[in-house]
Parts: sequence; C-alpha cells; structure tokens
Amino acid sequence: MDIGKWKILAVSFALICSLAVPALAYTYLWRTPLYPLSAGIILRDPAAPYMELGFYWDVGCTTPVTAIDFGEIPFSTEPIMLAKTIYIRNEGTNATSVFWNSTLSGTTTAIAENWEHTLPLNATVMEPDYLLTTSYQIFINASPPTGTYNWTLTVWGETYI
Repeated sequence: MDIGKWKILAVSFALICSLAVPALAYTYLWRTPLYPLSAGIILRDPAAPYMELGFYWDVGCTTPVTAIDFGEIPFSTEPIMLAKTIYIRNEGTNATSVFWNSTLSGTTTAIAENWEHTLPLNATVMEPDYLLTTSYQIFINASPPTGTYNWTLTVWGETYI
C-alpha cells in the first residue's frame, strides 16, 4: 500500500471514532447511577404566643411537627410527588381559619407544593378541639437540577372572636 491509502484509512478511522465515541458516551452516561436530591422544610410559628393551632405527626396529637424533611430523593427523569400527613388541631376556644405560605415558589421552579385536606388548606375554618387531617405535598419536576433545596413553610391561624 502506498502512503496515500494509509492517510485515507487513518482519516477514515479518526472520523468514525469521532462520531462513535460521543454516541457511545451519551448512551452509557445517560444510564449512570441516579444523583440524590435533598429537600427540607422548617415549620415556623409566626404568631407564637397567640397561636391556637397544634401541628402533629400522629392522630393522637402526641408528636409535634417542628420540621418536615423529605430526605434524599433519587434523581428521576419522571415527575415525583411526595406527601406528608400532618394533623392540625384547634387548641383554642374560638373558631380559627388556617393559612399557610412558603418561600419555595421564589427559590426554584423545580419543585411545586400544595397543602390540602379535601380542598386547599388556606382559609379552612376549624372549630375548637377540631382535628384536621391534612397532606403537605411536593411535586418534583422531571430531571430537576441536583442539589439541596430548603425553604421556609409558614402556617398561622386567624381567630374569630
């Protein structure tokens, strides 16, 4: 073989490798192990001495909620919904409306949230000694940026006298 055929063969081989290597890398790197996604919530009581609502993990109202931690969540190419059941009890002597908000919407678009019982929780009126079973839910979009997500969840009651 003369030197011209060797050059054509070398250039052809290099061209084939330059096309095949990225395709193989994409195929195998796409299926690498999943990355953890941490999430956490701090439940704050802004109306501290006047708050007449209790937040509990159990129906017997013995374990107060002080923080909600969703832990490490595997990275997913599919949307994920996680929920925590929280029991809210009106511990006052007057009817109270429950309200909530959080800083999540201002910090990320990767996670959305909802807090409900049978309807959205905001403006739900609770009579004295009433126990409300609720569900705080987060919705994680498909393929979110990995990292730690923290936000502040604020819950309060407005009492009607």
